[in-house]
Amino acid sequence: MIQLVLIFCLAGDPHSCKEVRPVVEDINSPMACMTMGQIVAANEINSSLGLQGYVLSKWRCEIGKRAERAL
Repeated sequence: MIQLVLIFCLAGDPHSCKEVRPVVEDINSPMACMTMGQIVAANEINSSLGLQGYVLSKWRCEIGKRAERAL
């Protein structure tokens, strides 16, 4: 199981960050995870009211058990 992990930080305070683990069904390889990261991050920013004022700081791919979505 490969999971995308997005890190969003406040634009005015880069030390105040949130980790988001969106459920993405099409991720079946590390390469797919890395190539889809930016697209999924843009969709998260556009669709989540909880991320207003946040910018994408980084993303990573984790191999292992899928966690629930965290916001």
